[in-house]
Amino acid sequence: MRAEGGNGSTNEELGEPDGFRECLSRDIFREFDNPTARDDRRISSVSRIPLRVHYPVIPVGAERMSIERMSMKHANPAERLIVALDVSTKAEAQRIVGSCDGLVTFYKVGFQLFIAEGMAYVRELIERGNKVFLDLKMDDVEETITSAVREITRSNVHLLTLHGGGATARAAVAGRGASEFPKVLSVTLLSSLDGQDLIDVQILGPKGRFPSLMEYVLWRADQAVQAGCDGLIASGETIGEIRKRLGPDPLIISPGIRPSGTTADDHKRAATPAEAIAAGADYLVVGRPIRNAADPAEMARRIIGDIEQAYQTRT
Repeated sequence: MRAEGGNGSTNEELGEPDGFRECLSRDIFREFDNPTARDDRRISSVSRIPLRVHYPVIPVGAERMSIERMSMKHANPAERLIVALDVSTKAEAQRIVGSCDGLVTFYKVGFQLFIAEGMAYVRELIERGNKVFLDLKMDDVEETITSAVREITRSNVHLLTLHGGGATARAAVAGRGASEFPKVLSVTLLSSLDGQDLIDVQILGPKGRFPSLMEYVLWRADQAVQAGCDGLIASGETIGEIRKRLGPDPLIISPGIRPSGTTADDHKRAATPAEAIAAGADYLVVGRPIRNAADPAEMARRIIGDIEQAYQTRT
């Protein structure tokens, strides 16, 4: 495949391997911006300023990110657990929320529940005193992203995911404007994917651009932070490497969390709560181990205990 850029350049001329922009059946890799070529041509109206040695330029407003994230960085162990409401109805979601009442106040709403119940249920959760992580993995043309994030901002959503490249991130930050929330997070690589999946689309391997899964994830992380994202979605062994690369500032939210003794399900790069926190994660997303537990509250309590113990060791 030889996709043309806005100036007539092909994807090969932009340093992208053939197939780099193809959409897979597992809803990944819709768009990736070349960090040196395309990003410089597609800078939005958001101006950029110098920042420390790690990154030569970042969007306006990023200099205040550390201050705004301070309370999230110092959350107590219970607040660091995000329970995924990966169900099809409000009734099922409310059963999970009710079972965790008094323990958990942070919930993830993803595609499944969002399509079924929409923003009305997201707002209801927030009105009841909960925080919401809206996991939509957004990627579209810049104007659509900016407008959509502007609408989401009005609902006091706490966290929001993107799955596009630098242009998508800049558009989302522009849509949020001067608001503190939602914090914009970029998915580095789905936890259900591994190196073989990247070889299949020629991101790794003999024709690939990157020598390893880790190098690809770190490139994605660099690109996201340069574009103004507040944090990253990272799992497994990539958590620690991202933290080493980017330091303490970016939020790291980790899915694919599986307590000891539970199955990994379809997560190819899972981690226990203790492993993820020790590696540098700030928040953990847990769905099926809590949803399917005989006693969801007890499982949530166990995970919170693991978080607390691991965080005491880390700090």
